[in-house]
Parts: sequence; C-alpha cells; structure tokens
Amino acid sequence: MPPSSAGPEIWRFGAPKFAAAPIITMCIVMVVTFTESTADMLAVGELVEKDLTPNDLARGLGTDALSAFLASFTNSFPNTAFAENVGLVGLTGIRSRWVVTTCGVFLLLMGLVPKVGQIVADLPGPVIGGAATIMFSMVTAVGIQALHKVNFRNTHNLLIVAVSLAVGLVPAFDPSFYDNFPKNFQVIFGSSITATVITVFVLNLVFNEFGPRDQEESAVQLAVDEGAVFPGVADPGSGAP
Repeated sequence: MPPSSAGPEIWRFGAPKFAAAPIITMCIVMVVTFTESTADMLAVGELVEKDLTPNDLARGLGTDALSAFLASFTNSFPNTAFAENVGLVGLTGIRSRWVVTTCGVFLLLMGLVPKVGQIVADLPGPVIGGAATIMFSMVTAVGIQALHKVNFRNTHNLLIVAVSLAVGLVPAFDPSFYDNFPKNFQVIFGSSITATVITVFVLNLVFNEFGPRDQEESAVQLAVDEGAVFPGVADPGSGAP
C-alpha cells in the first residue's frame, strides 16, 4: 500500500552536472515545448475571444520556462501545456483564471497523496480514452474555427494548410517514420503539434512574408483584406449613393 502522504525528493539522482551536449539537447526540447505551448495559448485565446499580444505570449512562455526549471529539482521532465486543457475550456465554458488557479492548487496538494495517484492509475483505459477523444475533438474544432479568418482565395494559404496537415499527420499515423533520422530531428518532428507549427511558420514566411503576392489578387482585394477599404461602403467623395 502506498503511504498516505509523500513529498518530492530533491535531486534524487545526484547533483546536476553541466555538459555541452545534454544542454544543447535540452534547449532543443525546450524549443519544442515552447512551440506546443504557443499553439495552446493561441487556441485558448481563440476560445475566450481574446487577441493575445506578444507580451502575453512572452509571459506565458516565461512561466513555462520557470516550471521546467523547478521540475529539474524534483527529478521530473520539463513541463508543458496540454492540449486537453484547451478542450476542457471549450467543454466547460469556464474562462476565469481564478478557477484554473484554484484547480491547480488542488492538483498540487493531491500530488502529495500517493493514493490519489494510484486511483488515477487504476482508471480503465476506455474511460480515459473516451474523455481524451472528446477533448481533442474540441481542440480540432477550435482550430477549424480559427481558420475561418484565413484568406483562402490565396492559393498559397491553401498550400500551407495542406502541407502542414500532411507533415503533422505523419508521426500520428506512423510513429516509426523518423526512426532513421538524427535524434534531434526526431525530437522536433516526432511531435505532430511541433511539426505542424514549424511547417506553418516556415511556409508562411516563404509565401506570405518574403515571397511575391499572388498575381490573381487585385489591388482592390488587397486593400479590402488589409482593412483599408470596406466592401459595400461608398466613398463619401465619390458621389455614389
């Protein structure tokens, strides 16, 4: 029987040692973690109808880095945001940060009771799978909802979505696909979320930032997309009704 209460043991496997190779590897892991966390924060912002500023994202990633730093003292892995929680926000409709904070405190206290962990571990797989299916489906729905803001008249955006979906589905359908690739490559592209976000980021830079505009887009359409012209509203100086 597990004890009624137990706390984490600091540096159970010995004091930390500093070497270049593992530090570089963990930096790559943290880049992957930050990529996933950024996607989760943007999804939550979409759910609660809040446009996140760069400062909001920076504070979120800073919190992520602090939790990863503290986790190293308790023999744990770097922490990251979970997409399931994004789906949970959508299912419950609860948007208060105080509710989330209170739940986090309760989870911390429950983590000090090994018997609670034993109960969670004994939950049947179908129960966990059913709950996860609903929450991940909610995350997918939020992503589809966010795509309605994209201008799909631009064929570049269609290509970006198509290629990123294909790259993201590779590790989901064939987890061994990257087995013969370098380890660092596997760390980054072995995660569907990370692979998709990186692909979208790179292709968006190539096609929409550094590349030429689609020739099929007229100057008027570009002005409408950028908010300089509103369709259906006549110019006051034109004399049009």
